[in-house]
Amino acid sequence: MESNLGKWEGLTFDEIREQFPQAMKRWVKSPMTFNAPAGEKLKSLQKRVRRFLKRIGSDNHSGKTVIVVTHSGPIRVILGEAKGRGLNDFWTTEPKTGCCLSVNFTAEAQRKR
Repeated sequence: MESNLGKWEGLTFDEIREQFPQAMKRWVKSPMTFNAPAGEKLKSLQKRVRRFLKRIGSDNHSGKTVIVVTHSGPIRVILGEAKGRGLNDFWTTEPKTGCCLSVNFTAEAQRKR
């Protein structure tokens, strides 16, 4: 799972900064109100992540370990959901490439979302 970055798809952050400098600044400053050109809004990513978390938090996975491999955007959203902060802390975590994070969710907690 990853966010749809529209015209930024396939570009590195350096390439985005070079080709879309003003848009990049706006996105970093206000990710909840500004999205990449032709890209997905952060709220849309959050909705998809929440649906995914409900699915893996279902009774079918109760008491089981589920491994999720994803990108930094969804990781930030997952951590915000785990902390009960939603998107408020989106930029406070910078997952490193290849990092491993452990997050515990219960099926009951996911049904409440």
